[in-house]
Amino acid sequence: MKNEQKTSVNTSPALAEAVRRAVAEDRISQRQAAERIGISAGGLSAYMGGTYKGSNAGFEEKIQKWLDARTVRQRTLSSSMNVPGWVKTAAYTTFELVFAHSQYTPDIGLITGGAGVGKTFAANTYAEKGVNVWVVTADPSMKTPMKALKEIAFVLGDVDRGGGSWLRAIVRRVRGSQGLLIIDEAQHLSTDAIDQIRAIHDQAEIGVVFSGNEPLRGRIEGIGRLDTHAQLFSRIGIRKDRKGCSRQDVDALLDAWEIDDPNLRRLASAIAAQQGALRTMNKTLRYAVQLCRADDRERLSVEDVQEAWKELTMKPVPSFKREG
Repeated sequence: MKNEQKTSVNTSPALAEAVRRAVAEDRISQRQAAERIGISAGGLSAYMGGTYKGSNAGFEEKIQKWLDARTVRQRTLSSSMNVPGWVKTAAYTTFELVFAHSQYTPDIGLITGGAGVGKTFAANTYAEKGVNVWVVTADPSMKTPMKALKEIAFVLGDVDRGGGSWLRAIVRRVRGSQGLLIIDEAQHLSTDAIDQIRAIHDQAEIGVVFSGNEPLRGRIEGIGRLDTHAQLFSRIGIRKDRKGCSRQDVDALLDAWEIDDPNLRRLASAIAAQQGALRTMNKTLRYAVQLCRADDRERLSVEDVQEAWKELTMKPVPSFKREG
């Protein structure tokens, strides 16, 4: 006799089965499903077992909304199935050199450049591939040294302050790790916060890389002219600046997208020359694929990309020279 799961008359068998199927397909626990639905784990367990005592109407409405949202998510992902993963662009190779040099020397590195050239992507990819690499994303709330140190401690994890200073606790945590601390969006930090992170490098002897937009370079060079922070400027051993994406970067990504139509490549290149560079080009192509699939077509067209650009940016489509 088969061991079948039973549901009471107060539980919709079809809805319960849909939840079981979703949990199995997403490879998540029932507790994780409950968190995503927005209900208690105990409540979902009782519902699935047919012992839920509460009002089923509102409960089942939440479950159904989650299932519907999950269907939309699956459709969106399937329509973007040819989106390329990691691509080793010329920009990534440049940034990787800074990360590796800074980690294993150890040294302090500086990466600056325009928006969308791949700085954040490179940092996160290097961290995923490496060992003892931590990426801290700065924001305007981290201007003071104390707030910056607390955020670094949070990212590191297992930082025991023990009543002492955050700086000493962080140094104890990373000393001897041969690690690398990457501070992304570092332009948001104050001069004192940047200098405090420099102290982590000095005392723990680990690599540090400051990465941010172009004004960050001018700020740090200006800091170097101040007697109070001269140590910071003198500690920077490697600097790389990339104002925009290169032709090689664009070609590498378009090859990964398997785009061979000359006009489509010209349009995509024109988009990469706009604000946001490679990031904007990838977002536009990703949405264009969705438009294409929604129309039951497999081959991406210039018109798909133009429509995607207009819907995403509400701006005129960048001009490009058509062939033929």
